[in-house]
Amino acid sequence: MAAAAIDRVRAPSVPAPTEPTRRSLRVVVAAAHEGLRTALRRRLEMEDDFELAEDCPALDLIGDALRRCPAVLVLDLAMARGAVVAVLGRFRADVPGTAVVALSFEDTPAFARHVLAAGASGFVLMQRADADLADAVRCVADGVRYTSPPLATKLAARGGRFAVAPEPRGPRHGASLRGGC
Repeated sequence: MAAAAIDRVRAPSVPAPTEPTRRSLRVVVAAAHEGLRTALRRRLEMEDDFELAEDCPALDLIGDALRRCPAVLVLDLAMARGAVVAVLGRFRADVPGTAVVALSFEDTPAFARHVLAAGASGFVLMQRADADLADAVRCVADGVRYTSPPLATKLAARGGRFAVAPEPRGPRHGASLRGGC
């Protein structure tokens, strides 16, 4: 009798609900300084929808990493040493299917326009990389141009066609408005 009572109390075995599977975005991080590459990589590894391919410590090695067909190349513009247009033009020609998120300390609207016109899909201020980089990677992978919010505000004030701070896209993005896509 006790066994029968226990059987009635047990809940039937029901599989746990599953969340929809997010796509995995392959990302290559290119930065000359090891500390910066490590920091950027650690930030991106916190996200469950990114697959980090090998890092690139020098421009001449990026071609090897791009052969792995990443969705996004995160590029520290300091590596370009002033040849931003040439470097971005080469990437656009060699791997047109890979979006480029450019990282820079330079925060002028003119420089951002220059970089975006040269072929970058997104522009993230280095000092905001921790807050903006993951959103930037997702935006450019979806074909949406991204600019860090403080710079997007400046660009919009000067007639740029950049969206500023959209609504948060879910709990993983926190309560603050971080994106500029």
